Amino acid sequence: MHPTMHRRLWNLAAFVTVSLGVACGSATSPFDLFQPVVTSATDTFQLKASNYTNISASKSWAWQNTGTRAAVTETMNEADGNAHITIRDASGAVVYSGDFTNTLSDSTTAGVAGSWSVQLTLTHFSGGFDFRAQKL
Repeated sequence: MHPTMHRRLWNLAAFVTVSLGVACGSATSPFDLFQPVVTSATDTFQLKASNYTNISASKSWAWQNTGTRAAVTETMNEADGNAHITIRDASGAVVYSGDFTNTLSDSTTAGVAGSWSVQLTLTHFSGGFDFRAQKL
């Protein structure tokens, strides 16, 4: 093989390898690009986000609730698509599950105190919201 052709094949192979490595290594979820502001303190959990554009993703956070119930409030601003919250108690039981609406004030069912989880699922969601769960 001619040295110039060999060098071109070598350069092409190196380019493809680097390109594949970058493409595979750069895979990020929408939450990596649009981080909501999360405050998770004992007995209070808050999640704020704005300027999402057509996001479909799901993410969970741990939250310490020393009580057995929590008040749930939310406000959405100029949103399209769907935003859904699921709250599980320390035993993993679902104590709250609901879609965001413009304004909501509700509460969870009784559950087991301890490490609760809050899961946010967005489906083709655009807009912003403010969600809060607080020990009752």
